[in-house]
Amino acid sequence: YYHHRLGMLDQKTGAFKMYQPPTRGSAIYGVVADPRNGYIWYADQAGNYISRFDPGTQTFAEYPIPTRGAIPRFIDLDKNGRVWFGEWWIGKIGVLDPEGGAKSVASR
Repeated sequence: YYHHRLGMLDQKTGAFKMYQPPTRGSAIYGVVADPRNGYIWYADQAGNYISRFDPGTQTFAEYPIPTRGAIPRFIDLDKNGRVWFGEWWIGKIGVLDPEGGAKSVASR
């Protein structure tokens, strides 16, 4: 959270690697893993994004939350792969359907 990076531990070798998200100063919070595809999802409090990390390609994707100052925190995945999250500062619940078409934002 305070180091603005995402870390990954290789349980077989014990090696630990840090990854820098595209948004400088990102505040990673509420990390969940998608067992279907291995993606790592998290809320970026500082950048106001729901973000995805693909360990296979070591790339990030960011989905902006349209509510200014939402400060997303905890997130979870449902059985359909949608990402649900709380807009902590605003008192709203948002959902992101990354496979649901042309949506480029995390909530409405």
